[in-house]
Amino acid sequence: DGDGVEAALDCNDWDALQYHLAFPKIYVAHHRLLQLPFSTHSYFPFVMEMLYTLGLLVRSVAAAKLFHYLTACLLAATMLAWGQRLGGRLVGLIAASVFLSTPVVFSELGSGYVDLGLSCYALAALYALTRWREGAEGRWHLVAGIFAGVCLGIKYTGGVTLAFVLLAGALHVVRSGRSLWTRWAVLGGVAVLVGGPWYLKNQLQTGNPVYPFLYERFGGVRWDQTRADAYTAEQHTYGTGRGLLDLAKLPWNATMWPWNSDPSRGLRYEVQPVSSSTPGPLYLALLLPFLFLRPKPGGVRLCAAAAAFHLLAWFALMHYLRYLLPCLAMTALCLGWAVRELWLRTAHGRRASAKLGFAAAA
Repeated sequence: DGDGVEAALDCNDWDALQYHLAFPKIYVAHHRLLQLPFSTHSYFPFVMEMLYTLGLLVRSVAAAKLFHYLTACLLAATMLAWGQRLGGRLVGLIAASVFLSTPVVFSELGSGYVDLGLSCYALAALYALTRWREGAEGRWHLVAGIFAGVCLGIKYTGGVTLAFVLLAGALHVVRSGRSLWTRWAVLGGVAVLVGGPWYLKNQLQTGNPVYPFLYERFGGVRWDQTRADAYTAEQHTYGTGRGLLDLAKLPWNATMWPWNSDPSRGLRYEVQPVSSSTPGPLYLALLLPFLFLRPKPGGVRLCAAAAAFHLLAWFALMHYLRYLLPCLAMTALCLGWAVRELWLRTAHGRRASAKLGFAAAA
């Protein structure tokens, strides 16, 4: 039963005990995938959970969690590769350092969650999209579609990444003036083929491809509008509201969490106000310098646009800081470029001032 599964898992991550590792443990025990109608979470996309199942097959929770840790390593490698193209190795090193030292990221490295996996493949999809936009040799549009499809198969919010990749890809086709719509369609088709089976499974089992969400649109078995409304209301207990003023105050409020925790006025970004759930001060501190630096390379502009797109989607859906990790990964890469640019321009400025000083003295 559920209690027996939780007792068998040497793990204290809440969601991991509820489903990320608990359901793979059930699959292993029965030697097959099962429909588990007692939990709506069992209908979520389960790409990462399939990897955790492999780890649990060797009877090791540590091996299962290692897959999540490895996605963070792959994410750092992607930052290094992309940073090399944006100005040198220093860009990627700074970006990876900023992201991996973020408290909410660091606290997830040894967990059985899936957010680092989503962040990894989201950034990889953007990198492949950038290479396609730059006209690089190879089928980068196909790679972008594969990675975007993996995002779709990791979490429902992976659809945000796919939506941005399709939108940015369409803009590229329009601006290029070339007949690239076939490649754009291949990108989208591959993404659906990779991530779509989880949604088809839900459609066949429940009548709702994104079960239990969007009940008013798709319906679904073992669910009703009262439960759907209660689910939505609970999600809206996080954050500080969804008005323009709330959006303007979001960078400060999120940075100061959990020291500004005040559930009485809705200031709540995690279940418990613990310091390991904060994004830290670096993002807010470096954001303004980044915004004013000109000119920005195309890859940096694309990454910044993707970060903004993911932030707005997060703001519209659920204000849970862990769900913001893909946005933070994209932002970290932009900040890595900004720090390098500031260092170079400051160094050039000092050298120029020194030369003027020597010339004046002579």
